[in-house]
Amino acid sequence: MLRLLSLLVMLACCPPSSLSGQTKEHARGEGEWGSVAGRVVFDGELDQPALKPYRQDERLIIDAKTRGIKNAIVYLKSKPDRVHSSFATDKPPKSAKLVCRDGQFFPRAMILQVGQPLLLVSEETDGVAHFKSEFIHITNFNVIVQRQKPVEWTPPGFEGTVVPCPIKSGIQHAAIAWCLVMDHPYGVVTESDGSFRLNNLPVGKHELVVWHEAVGYVSRKVIINVKPDRVGELDPQRITVQDLDSVQP
Repeated sequence: MLRLLSLLVMLACCPPSSLSGQTKEHARGEGEWGSVAGRVVFDGELDQPALKPYRQDERLIIDAKTRGIKNAIVYLKSKPDRVHSSFATDKPPKSAKLVCRDGQFFPRAMILQVGQPLLLVSEETDGVAHFKSEFIHITNFNVIVQRQKPVEWTPPGFEGTVVPCPIKSGIQHAAIAWCLVMDHPYGVVTESDGSFRLNNLPVGKHELVVWHEAVGYVSRKVIINVKPDRVGELDPQRITVQDLDSVQP
């Protein structure tokens, strides 16, 4: 009898609609998100002759101590059903910047969100750099960028193909960068030690892609299982000399 009276008092103070709202709020919050981390590494001796041209022109930047590979692009193949509120914004994404300096582009690899402007900047001593952006499914964009006169470019749309594509210079032929345009925020570029981490992923299974300019796809399909409030450690994603053999230097 006392238990019944207690239940009636609780229902009177907290209507079912209120209890349902609290349950839904909890479901949307704690326990729904997790992270994954890993590294992209070179598997083999660093003094192999086949590596020399790749390391000379910086297509393949390997940390001598950790064997980590810089500038690999790691991303979810497709947009998940839910995106964490930390990525949500009502404002357009801030401009990213690509600088041409000393015959090279900086950064070498980058990720843009759909609708995010890219600021093309020349810091060459001759004052002029020619950018030629060749994105798949986007009309080629050609422009002369003068020193101290940046030019802004915004990807015109997204057609569902998520593949990094080159940005080339028509004057500095060694200058090349790789840009991935995505419709979601779950993508990163590896650090100098080859490390990466994707935060605030929705709990559940997802398909991860690992790509690098020297070999193309390092891994086309890595299945990750995101656990609530945990950082899952992935096996190292490896590049070997044999992977380089199939790519034209």
